Amino acid sequence: MSLFELFDPFTVFEEDKGGGGGSEETPKKEESKETKEEETEEEILDLPRAKEKIAKANSEAANLRKRLKEAEAAEGRLKEIEDAKKSDLEKAAEKTKSLEDKATKAETDLLRLRVALRKGLTETQAKRLIGSTEEELEADADELLESFKPSSDGGKGGPNRRERLKGGGDPTEEPVELDPKKLAGQISRD
Repeated sequence: MSLFELFDPFTVFEEDKGGGGGSEETPKKEESKETKEEETEEEILDLPRAKEKIAKANSEAANLRKRLKEAEAAEGRLKEIEDAKKSDLEKAAEKTKSLEDKATKAETDLLRLRVALRKGLTETQAKRLIGSTEEELEADADELLESFKPSSDGGKGGPNRRERLKGGGDPTEEPVELDPKKLAGQISRD
């Protein structure tokens, strides 16, 4: 339902033609019905005047239809403009959010690298630091450095234990020959 269907300036006040309301209006309506019937009978008999009223009513209706189409078109253009502005605002909000996220990440990375530099960590080790505050990052860096220290138990245990492995063969023995030609020459032909 359009705006003009809800509010037609020509028909809104047809029922109220100067009456003050109340109970006195009821007899006037009855009188007006009788006079309207008389007027309509006279108008039916007056054909040129009836044609003129019909033409006038048709003209007014055409004018109102034209105004309605113009108003609907204007309403559509206004809605398009509002939607365009809304999408621009949404785009700006998304871009702002993206830039804020990048700035936060850059600040966190900078803080992580500062802590790593103070603690003597490499860049690769700095990437492993976890924390959102400087204190948390320093505590994590200390923990990381502690895990890379050689164990104080003389290499006998712990997670960082290095085993001293030896080869399985005797180092005084000569190595076994693996060349196929030499091995074939060693086989006797009896």
